[in-house]
Amino acid sequence: MRVVGVTDLHGRYHHLEKVRQYKPDVLVISGDITNFARDLKVIDYLRYLQKEGIKIFAVPGNCDTLEVIDRINELGINLDGRWVKIGGIYYVGIGGSNRTPFNTPNEYSEEELYFKFINTVKEIGKNIRGRFILITHAPPFNTMADRTLEGNVGSVAIRRII
Repeated sequence: MRVVGVTDLHGRYHHLEKVRQYKPDVLVISGDITNFARDLKVIDYLRYLQKEGIKIFAVPGNCDTLEVIDRINELGINLDGRWVKIGGIYYVGIGGSNRTPFNTPNEYSEEELYFKFINTVKEIGKNIRGRFILITHAPPFNTMADRTLEGNVGSVAIRRII
């Protein structure tokens, strides 16, 4: 099974054409599908990829608005606060981000992010330690992945989870 993961498309659907060349069975998108709901053509392209037989799972990022969340719900690909099992591996989705200095539309408290994860894995009903892949947009706090000019902006909750 071929799984391809992407993030931060910000509406640039032409990047998905490159992904399509790899002929993935599964496409996982870790947020910022659009840039504040501009360039919604990316949603149409995701529908096209689904029709080609590619399974798609996505979580919204901090720049994805309620309109985008509604659209990915309509496509049946929103993994935020949900899980799916593919090839013996659980994919657990935590969308949005922790509160940041950027004041984007899809931000949550650290507690909300942590309990979204806890409630999601409770649904699985098993000890999944080491047998899941966390699909999230928020990077863990104080890592190379969360450095900006504003300092470290990652999530303490995500760091705790991993």
